[in-house]
Amino acid sequence: TPGCVCEATEFTDLLYKFNELEGDVVGVSPDTPESHKKFEKKYGLQVRLLADPEHAIMRKYGAWVSGQIGDVRHGRVVRTTYILDPGGRIAWHWPETRPEASPGATASPPLATQAGRILAHPVFLTWTALVTCSYGGLFIFLSGSGHVLIRVLGMAPAQAGLVMSTSSLAYIAGTLVCRRWLLRHGLVGSVLRGSGFTLAAALLLGLQAWSDTRSVWSVMAPVWLYALGHGVHQPCAQAGSVGPFPHAAGVASALAGFVLAAGAFGTGLWLGWALDDTTRALALGMSMAAACALGVIWGAVRRLREPWHG
Repeated sequence: TPGCVCEATEFTDLLYKFNELEGDVVGVSPDTPESHKKFEKKYGLQVRLLADPEHAIMRKYGAWVSGQIGDVRHGRVVRTTYILDPGGRIAWHWPETRPEASPGATASPPLATQAGRILAHPVFLTWTALVTCSYGGLFIFLSGSGHVLIRVLGMAPAQAGLVMSTSSLAYIAGTLVCRRWLLRHGLVGSVLRGSGFTLAAALLLGLQAWSDTRSVWSVMAPVWLYALGHGVHQPCAQAGSVGPFPHAAGVASALAGFVLAAGAFGTGLWLGWALDDTTRALALGMSMAAACALGVIWGAVRRLREPWHG
């Protein structure tokens, strides 16, 4: 419900900022069109909301029922629409931040020079290593949890989807914690504090890999802690990796994304080889990813200075 969300989470402040920037807010709501009109009248904000009172769209996106959707093509149409429609609106509405394009910016020699400069920058390497390690553990869970929950623990697909979706809630909670910490402690301070979640997850995952306890709680409790930590590490690391390059943020972001994807590819190859009829591969892989992330945090991130300190 838009009104309840605004009042409960102070989301109105963010919407007012969007209005000041002449931006469009696009979303999906389970309310009726009449409720949307009341919301706009009460807050004086223009929000483009697609009414979904029957929760049809939410069912398409919900992990709980994803295994029960028979019409795969319909689901693809819905997902494609929700990628293209908001993206198209944003691209159409927002002005180009740099109207004077540089014709030679994408030429091979200057692009290669810029990429080499970015790849040699220690700040970029540090933050990219962190997000790659942290995401590697999350990728192991996303790829292997279905096998573990359904085949090893014997859960129904719908039940497994519901359990998997709880990790998203933990990740979102981590991003909210990160938002508060950033204002007080900055990127480095937030990541150092978030490493507490990652350390606890690593210890519990190591214990799970050793004991192979067959229960949902023993598998998911450390995953929730890991997702909490990842909710802090990922936004900080992604921002930190492009921070030193205000005039080449696109190249830096693309390179960081490539490194992350390459790491996930290697992780997936290992997971495909290691999965068996136990929980050990999932737990061991995530614990190793957590250990690598902690090594980057305590060995390199803590030595970085905040961007505003020079």
